[in-house]
Amino acid sequence: MSHPLRLSRLALLLALAASPASARKLPQLPGLTGCDPPALRERLAALDSMDVARACGNMFAPWAYRGPSGRHMVMRSYGHHHADSVRTRALADLLVRGRTIDTTSKAATRTVECEPAAARPVYLVGFRARERSTFAVLDFDHGTALFFAAETPLGMVRMDASGDSLWAALADVLEDDPLLRGPRPEPFPPD
Repeated sequence: MSHPLRLSRLALLLALAASPASARKLPQLPGLTGCDPPALRERLAALDSMDVARACGNMFAPWAYRGPSGRHMVMRSYGHHHADSVRTRALADLLVRGRTIDTTSKAATRTVECEPAAARPVYLVGFRARERSTFAVLDFDHGTALFFAAETPLGMVRMDASGDSLWAALADVLEDDPLLRGPRPEPFPPD
């Protein structure tokens, strides 16, 4: 390696080390785009059932348990209800049929209060197909559905015109949810 090339690489490394972590822009790694439309459509093609629940806590990846020191950063769910294959396929169709599946990096990230009095219209759907699960976080405040499998993001869709139909489909499964007894909230304007 030539001396000038070695010096330029050293200068780049020093510049990265000197800049604050929040200012560093890391390169996008292949395969980690948070968007895999063929995989998502394939996973939702033959569903057996689903579990639907209210979601709270962490709403950004990774969604699962983060160990003892990160317990406060996990997504929680409560009020689980099970639904048959007919309701499951109908909800999956409402979510993805004819829709553009976008990257999960465009989804709003936040923490949702778990206190029932401060509940927000955010729901976790666990789609079941034999031995495999695919999850969707339906965030009516932002009008989005975020899909993932365990720790792997699969994509995001915007509810748009199907928001009322999705609201009604969830109300049909979660018949005791007080938020779903009222009208669907207007989503926040996009960032």
